[in-house]
Amino acid sequence: MGFRMAKNLRTKLPADDKLVIHDVDAKALETFAREAGPNTQIAKDARQVAEESVCSLPASETMLSMLNVLLPQLKY
Repeated sequence: MGFRMAKNLRTKLPADDKLVIHDVDAKALETFAREAGPNTQIAKDARQVAEESVCSLPASETMLSMLNVLLPQLKY
């Protein structure tokens, strides 16, 4: 997700909802977190973002496809 899209999402989320972000550009992450406020957390990697995420996809088939890829990689 790009900077502007994440910023738009942050403005539409309730202020007390946590937003977990990650990017390869550390400077962009710090800038975003500073601008976005206290409930924005910088993740150490993309895996942490995935582990702390809620997923919303447009169709059941899309969700099943994603789960078929992700589930074998999860540690229980």
